[in-house]
Amino acid sequence: MLKKKPEIVFRTLVENMNEAVWMWDKNKETIYANPRFCDILWYSLKEIIWKKSCIFWSNKNIKEVKEIKINNNQKWISTSYEWYLIRKDNKKIPILFSWALLPNGWSIWIMTNLTKLKEKENKEKNSKEQILLNAVMFSTDAIILIWTDLKIKSWNKWSKILFWYKEKYILWKEITNIFYKKDIEILLKDSSIIYKYEIIWRHKNKSKLNFSVTITPIYDEKMVNINSYLLVCRDITNHRKIEKEIELKYQKIREVYNMIWKIKREKDYIFDLIDMFNNYYHDIYSIWDFIVTSIIMLTKVDASVLRTYNKKEKTLEMVSNFWLSDDWQWKKVLKLKNSLLERALYQESPLKILDLTKESKYKTQSLAKRNNLSSLLLIPLKLKGEIIWSLSLYTKPDKKLEIFENEFIIKYSRVIELVMASILKI
Repeated sequence: MLKKKPEIVFRTLVENMNEAVWMWDKNKETIYANPRFCDILWYSLKEIIWKKSCIFWSNKNIKEVKEIKINNNQKWISTSYEWYLIRKDNKKIPILFSWALLPNGWSIWIMTNLTKLKEKENKEKNSKEQILLNAVMFSTDAIILIWTDLKIKSWNKWSKILFWYKEKYILWKEITNIFYKKDIEILLKDSSIIYKYEIIWRHKNKSKLNFSVTITPIYDEKMVNINSYLLVCRDITNHRKIEKEIELKYQKIREVYNMIWKIKREKDYIFDLIDMFNNYYHDIYSIWDFIVTSIIMLTKVDASVLRTYNKKEKTLEMVSNFWLSDDWQWKKVLKLKNSLLERALYQESPLKILDLTKESKYKTQSLAKRNNLSSLLLIPLKLKGEIIWSLSLYTKPDKKLEIFENEFIIKYSRVIELVMASILKI
């Protein structure tokens, strides 16, 4: 029975298949379609029979069908593709098909409807996209999408919070309304991702805030040209303030430490001077040299001079100096009368001269200029109310003048007075 009517068995099999079957003649006209194919396209067999196949393909696929027919006719190769059919209501139906050539130029197409599969994929895709969209919209970073012409395309919720602009007022405006153009130009020079570049935001109230920006270039479908940029912005103003506060605290700690070290060093020099007196009281020249050297080390001045007072001649004689050139020797002896030291004695306090070139009573201006010395602190050293020595401290123009406010130097000079008096047994 089966041998006599094999076409009946074949037809029954085809008409009950879950796949759609479509047959053309050599003119690409429909000569057969099974019920499954008719169900996919919402057409009856009567509406399909002898119709040109092209009316059921999407416009994009019509040309592709012709190309594969031409190419594969020569090779007699069957193949499969994923394309679209046009349903009766003009909706595109995704299908996966295999086709094969038959004798006399006929062809047979076996198709699987991918609609449910695509819907499932699209649902999953839309779900993922929605999750991503929600993540972007409610992120605690400002996320901004801009075109290559710098106009803002997208603006999330946190952008509004950080930048104080509602979406409707900022979309399609240039990003330079927020950031400085020079900063944006630097960001866009590179075609790679730039991480955490710090830029300044121009706030509506004219204040400036610090922002960390990561910029990602977005390429077109061919991955050739950049068509937009994604900016992820984070306000780091408070972070920078905290850093500055921490730095200030460390700076204060360092200042305290330096002050403690300075006090210790000053105390050490006092004891060193006393030790010098105890060990070298017989060598007054070494003690004089130690005094001027210790002054240099304690104050960081550029030169120091110690002079003794000759009461009989009423002159001041240089007995030790540090960092002065040899040409000062001809000014080794100075008269007290009408001198700066006389003025210091009269006012009973050290004399501070910030600019030696403007002091008429300073007798060695040319020497000071030659040695690039510009300021002077002159300290009279007295004992029982009478002048016995003087201490001169010089600084160059590039030096700060904290020396003039250094109270320790005055205290140290009192110790020097006592040591010197002990040596001379005054």
